[in-house]
Formats: sequence, C-alpha cells, structure tokens
Amino acid sequence: MQQREHFFTTTTSLTELDLLTIDYTKPYPRQRFLPYNDLPQGIIKFNIDQQPRFQDFTDCGFDLLMRLERIDGQGAPVEVPVNRDYELKVLFDMPALQAEKIYDISIVARREATPTQLANETRPACQLTPANLQLLMPNVANVNTADYQTTVSLNGYAGMQQYTQLDPTAAMAAAGIEGSVTQEKVLHTIHFRTSKYATGAAKLNSIQSVSVTPVNAYVPHYTQNGGWAVLKDLRIALTAGEGFDRYEVLGHPFVSSGSFTSAVYEFGSDHCTYDGNYGSLWAGRVCSEIYGLVQQGSGMGSTGGGSLFNPAQAAVAGFAGSLPKLGKVDLRTDATAPAGIRHLQPLLSDAEVGLSGSSTSSSTTPTSFPVFQPPYDPFAPTLPVQPTPATTRLELIWRPERAAYEALTMIQNNQLGLSKPPAGYLFPNMTDGNYPLHIRLNNISNSIVQSTSGSRTLQLNIDL
Repeated sequence: MQQREHFFTTTTSLTELDLLTIDYTKPYPRQRFLPYNDLPQGIIKFNIDQQPRFQDFTDCGFDLLMRLERIDGQGAPVEVPVNRDYELKVLFDMPALQAEKIYDISIVARREATPTQLANETRPACQLTPANLQLLMPNVANVNTADYQTTVSLNGYAGMQQYTQLDPTAAMAAAGIEGSVTQEKVLHTIHFRTSKYATGAAKLNSIQSVSVTPVNAYVPHYTQNGGWAVLKDLRIALTAGEGFDRYEVLGHPFVSSGSFTSAVYEFGSDHCTYDGNYGSLWAGRVCSEIYGLVQQGSGMGSTGGGSLFNPAQAAVAGFAGSLPKLGKVDLRTDATAPAGIRHLQPLLSDAEVGLSGSSTSSSTTPTSFPVFQPPYDPFAPTLPVQPTPATTRLELIWRPERAAYEALTMIQNNQLGLSKPPAGYLFPNMTDGNYPLHIRLNNISNSIVQSTSGSRTLQLNIDL
C-alpha cells in the first residue's frame, strides 16, 4: 500500500477587501461632485458575504472603523465605527463635509497589544508581521509616557528622570512598564470630491438650457425598398453651476451583475405607454400612430384593454413594451450614434487624490481602481467618455424621430400579423415648437433602487 502526504501552510485571512467583491460604494470611488450634505450614511455594497472576514479580525482583537480625512491635510481626521450587522454591506455615518474638497475614506482594522501579548499569540491567523500591517507605534519608544503618569511616577526611580526627555523607553523599562503597540490595517480606500452644492436639488435648480441643435441622420427606409430616410437628431446643450461626472448621468456599474445604480439626474421628455393616453404634442400623435398600429392588429381596443391571458394578446403587449420610448434621451456613443455625451467631467485622477508616481492631471478611467478597467467596466466597450477641460456644460443627444422610426421598423418586420406602417416617405417628422425636457433627481440613498426626490422641466425651443 502506498501513502502520499501533502503538507501546506495556512496564512492569515486578515487581508484587504477584494475589489471584485464590491458592487459599489457611496461615496462613489473617484466621484467628483458629491453634494456635501446629501449622504448621511456611507456604504460598501458587496456581492459576496464578507462577515467571515470581518469576524476573523474581531476574533484577533481588531476593531473596525472608518477614517475620513482631507487630502490636503487640513483639519483633523475623523473616525467613526463601522456597522457590519448586514450580510452584504457595511454602513458608516458620514461626518460633516466641506464644499469642493477632496477626501479619503479608509476602512481600517485596528488593535492595541503589548509586545509580550503579540509574542505569545499562538493563533497563526492572528500572527501578523510588519509586512502585513501598518504599525502606528512599532515599538515602545513611541509610547507617550503621559498615558502612564497617573499611575506610575517615573520620578521615584533613581537616575531615571534624566531619560524621560530623551528616551521614554528606557525610563518605562526601568519602571517595569511595557508600552502597547497599535497595529492597523487599511482594508479599503475611497477617494471622492465634494460638490459646490450642499444638495442635489440645489444643483438641479441651477441647470439651464443653452441651445438645441438639429443634426441630420440617415437611416434605410423601414419599408426595405431602398433609399434613405432623413431624420433629425437633437443635440441639447445644458449648463449648471458646475459640471457633471459619469455617476450623475449614467449611474454606477455593478461588478457582479453588469447592471447599474440609477443615475443621479435622469433626462427625458414626454413619452407614451400602451394605454391610449398620448397627449396632443407631436410625441403624442406619433405614439398614437405607432401604438394604434399595434392595437389594430391585436384586437385590444384603443385603450389597450383585453385579457393578457390570451397568448396572442400577451405577445402583442410584450412586443409593444419593447418599442423605443420617444421621450428617452439617447446617450449612446456607438457607431450609429457618434455624438453621444459630451463634456462629462472626468473622475478624480491619481494625481488629484495624491497617489505617488502619477503625472496625469485628469483621467476618465482611474488607473488605480481596477474595477473600472476592461473587461470589468461595462462602459468601456460601448460608452467612451470624451474628456474635456473643466466646464459647466453638458451635451446630450435626443433622438425622438429615430426612436419613432425604429419603432415603425420593428412593426414593419414583426411576425405577429400587425398592421403595416405607412410608406417611409410618410414618416411623421417633428415640427418647430417648444418641447419639454424633464430632469428627475434621484435620491442619493443607500438602496439599489433610488427614490425620486425632485424634478424640473425645461422648455426646449426647437427650430428645425
């Protein structure tokens, strides 16, 4: 009989948080415009339970805390406990912030012990070397003797007073006092900058329309008879008291699922749903025509009634739900929509947050935060952000005619036996006039599904 033995050495589990286990944080990493009075609690949202890791730290005598400090070194650091009583997140109270400042948030594990206690530690997982830790006081030479003067007077030991000014270690050793060592490990760091505004609502109220510029777009006739249809894309220029970063307009990507948190500001115009209530504006008339074609072929009536237990009607209802919404502001920057978003301000760069070895002054993709590097960044392959100098402008592309055309194309090519749309040359183009642009402010809360906390409507004067 043969036997084979395997030997292995365990190492400590007291390690940093793995970036790929973090869905998102608030404040967002490298965020440029956090309203400084809008976030009462910070959060780290995980996609894998971190309680075993935190329990290992606790079992080894560490406390978990959040430390907030300004990058420029002004003001004293503020520390608060970390609430880890949740399976997939930790929370911490946010201290008072100042406007237009860059901050560093560190999640820290810290313990105090005497050198003798550390030397007698028998649990391998708790035996950390200096390479694994930041030793705030790596030896007793850095211990403040004032901590002990209430119980031990160094003056009572002959010849020791002369050492207290020069070397408190010698005096304490002679007095039989063993100083404690503070060991600290940084588990995760978040850099962010505050807005000039205390609240998102204040910034919302500063947004103004600058101009609307029509741009010709050419698409094949949806009737597939050859030729091209000429449509109008609308480039909307807005301005505010400061710029916008990607989190405000696009939201934050989840690492695990590829979905997003809601954007802070959502843009759209009047849109229609499959209920027969379309309004009287151009969008309403086009929606009436589009959904009318669907309804005529479904037998569901002008109000979209009928039973969805009928498989045919359910299929039509599902098809109608897939049609493009005219009111949505299109933010794509793929090959068919090259204009995309303009003037999004970059996230904080390495140089701005004080990381060594960086000479860049701006960066749209932080080089020190791998979650935002391909292939983990859902924005990377389809949504390049065009960096610009600091500006308060934001340009969005609104494509209501394209949305209507795409909807008619889907109806033209559907397999549900719906009525066919009119010929391509009868496409209902937009007309001159005032059109609403609705801006919705999502509450900066700790939930994945945001709640609306404000809205504003701007009138866009469109001259085609």
